[in-house]
Amino acid sequence: EMVPWIRGWGADVEVIKPQKLKDAIYTDVYRLNRIYNIETNQPKSLLSRLLRCWGKTGNEDWNFHPALFHMLDVGHVAQQLLNSPASSRWRRVLGKTLNAEPETLVNWLPWLIAIHDIGKISVPFQAQNAEQKSRLEAEGFAFGRWKSKDQLYHTYVGQVFLKNELSDMGLPRRLLRAWQEVIGGHHGIFAEESLGSVMRTLNYIQEPEEWKQLRAKACQILQGYLLHQIPSQWPEPTNISAAIMALTGFTILCDWLGSDGRFFSPQPYTDLFDYILISRQSAQKAVAEAGFFQPGYSDVPTFFEQLFPHCVPARPLQQAI
Repeated sequence: EMVPWIRGWGADVEVIKPQKLKDAIYTDVYRLNRIYNIETNQPKSLLSRLLRCWGKTGNEDWNFHPALFHMLDVGHVAQQLLNSPASSRWRRVLGKTLNAEPETLVNWLPWLIAIHDIGKISVPFQAQNAEQKSRLEAEGFAFGRWKSKDQLYHTYVGQVFLKNELSDMGLPRRLLRAWQEVIGGHHGIFAEESLGSVMRTLNYIQEPEEWKQLRAKACQILQGYLLHQIPSQWPEPTNISAAIMALTGFTILCDWLGSDGRFFSPQPYTDLFDYILISRQSAQKAVAEAGFFQPGYSDVPTFFEQLFPHCVPARPLQQAI
C-alpha cells in the first residue's frame, strides 16, 4: 500500500531498501520511459546490453531474469554444494571421475557449471519468445535473418561457443570434451545435432556479431566471479564416460536448484554488483532448504544380499553395483 504514495514523490525520493520495493519502483520508472519513449543519449555498454538478454521469463513481457544472472545463480549453487557444510559426497565423486583433488573443485568447477546456459545468449534462443523478442527489438537488438522456422536449441549454441569462441584456457582434450557433452546434455537428452550443422544455421540466419561479443562478455564475467583459482595443471579424466555422466548429473542438480523461483526471482533491473550478493545468499538458502546441509546417516545395510534377500544370488551386474 506504500507504493502509490512513494510514486507520488516522483524524483524527490530514492528507495534504498528493501530490494523488492526498490525493484518495484525501478520497474515503474522503466515502463514509464518506454511509454513516453524517453531515451538517454548515453551509449549503452556491452554489460548493460548483456543484462537485457533473458534467461527466465516472468508474468509480463517486461519481467524477466537475465541469462547472466541465472548462470551466476547456478554457479553459486555449485559453490555451496562443493563446500562445507554440504556433504563431501559431491567432492569425492567428482574428484574421482575428473581425476582431480576433491578439495580444489570449489575453486574452478562452479565456473564450468555456470557456463551451461551460455547458448541462451544467442539469436535463436532470445527470439523464441515473441514478447521478449519484441522488447529486445525495441531496445535496439538485431536478429539477422532469423525466422520462426530457424529453431536451434540453446544447448547446441553452447557447444559451438565452447568449441569455436571460448578463449584458449589450456584445458586438456578429455576435460573439454566432457564439458562440451555436459552443455549439450544438461536438459536430460544429449545433443545429437552435429556442430557443423549448427554453424551452418547460425551462418544462415546471419547472427549479428554483437551476440558473439555478448557471449564473450558473459564468459569473462563468470570467469571473474567463479574461477577463483586456475589449477596449476588442469585435471584430465581417465574415463571420459564416467566424467560426462557425473558432471551432467551435478549440473542438472545445480540448474534445478538455481531455477527455484522461491529463491531466485526475476531481477531485470538489478545492478550486476548488487546481484552478486543476492545470488550468493539465495543459493545458500536454496541448498539449505533442499536439505543438502544436513548430515546424512543410515543404518541400512549396503550388501546386496541384505538389501534384496529375495533376489539372491545377485547377478554379476547387481553385485558390481
